[in-house]
Amino acid sequence: TIKRISLDQKVDALADVDAAIIARPDSAFSEQDKFIIDQFIMKGGKVLWLIDPVFARMDSLRASNLTMGLVLNHNLDDQLFKYGVRLNNDLILDIQCINKPIVTGYIGNQPRQELFPWYYEPLLSANQEHAISKNLDRIKTEFVSTMEPIEVNGVKATTLLSSSDQCRLVSAPTRISFNILRDPPKYEMFSNGPFPTAILLEGTFPSVFTNRLPQRLLKDEGLGFKETSVPTKMIVVSDGDIIQNPVNKIEEKFYALGFDKYTQTMYGNRAFIL
Repeated sequence: TIKRISLDQKVDALADVDAAIIARPDSAFSEQDKFIIDQFIMKGGKVLWLIDPVFARMDSLRASNLTMGLVLNHNLDDQLFKYGVRLNNDLILDIQCINKPIVTGYIGNQPRQELFPWYYEPLLSANQEHAISKNLDRIKTEFVSTMEPIEVNGVKATTLLSSSDQCRLVSAPTRISFNILRDPPKYEMFSNGPFPTAILLEGTFPSVFTNRLPQRLLKDEGLGFKETSVPTKMIVVSDGDIIQNPVNKIEEKFYALGFDKYTQTMYGNRAFIL
């Protein structure tokens, strides 16, 4: 059973929930809402975090041929760091990526399109040694960032998805333009990676609010503050778009999750999310 929930600073907002999917938030969480999520985890709740550290949208790029990748403040860095992961304010450009159609000329008055590699949409590889990601096809992404595990006592980190080893990174803020497609790639610049882009965290997590609450709240039995979680799990992904169905707003067409309409290819997004 899936439903949408607004936290709205209600302490019991997640009371009857087993797992929370936080899908591409676009603004900062309040400390009160962070507390609700934190205590949900402390009581054994599971979370799938789908977070864009950098704000960049294809809609803006299609409209003007130029857009910016800007650091997006979710106010979650301290919380995720405490649980065992750091998201970085960068974007991965990967040789292993989606192809996009670009107009290269005209035949009469009809545009002629060719497919070019669009490095900002990497195709992620799945960890074949873990049950969650085993036997998955590659995962389609859009403007994905790097991340890294942080050592936390009692927490085990496992990489589930990663980029290829033919990457380069750009730090935000950064200009994004289709002009990058006009020149053949300089492969010597794409020599980094692989970079983790989805990490599973398992164990007993420390609360990010330890030593931060006033005594009156610590003594509030109704609040029931816990400093350490019971054993639980969470997955953190550095791209919020992997759960988004492609949509053609003009024709009002909706495509299957992970489907690429230009190459008619189905990628492993749906299987990964399920």
